[in-house]
Amino acid sequence: MNPPATPSPDARPSQAGAGPNAGTAAAAARPVLRAPRQRLRSGARLLAAAITATPAPRHLARHAAAAIRLALARVRHGRPGTLALRTAGALIPAGAALHSGAGPAPVVGTVTGIAICLALTARGDLAPPPGR
Repeated sequence: MNPPATPSPDARPSQAGAGPNAGTAAAAARPVLRAPRQRLRSGARLLAAAITATPAPRHLARHAAAAIRLALARVRHGRPGTLALRTAGALIPAGAALHSGAGPAPVVGTVTGIAICLALTARGDLAPPPGR
């Protein structure tokens, strides 16, 4: 006795045992989206529908302004001189890496490493946030 034949991966849904009408929706949509321009238009329509369906945050500008004011206050009430020296000390090797003539990958890695080091160590030079 032979084992049952498995459907090939290229088989249409109606051939794979899903029923006689399983592939009709896909078959109907296939000619519509055949040309690249038509696919691009349908993708743009889907994106526009998704953008209009999600509400934009109303207080985004207010929150961004508050975050900037808080950051400036933390710098002002912390140790601004030490932070300025630390930033200048980070900018010198970053500028040297940019003007060294090395390829883009080493320059990006060096500048990223300097930025991460500055971000991790500069926190001690800031005043604590209010309420702490």
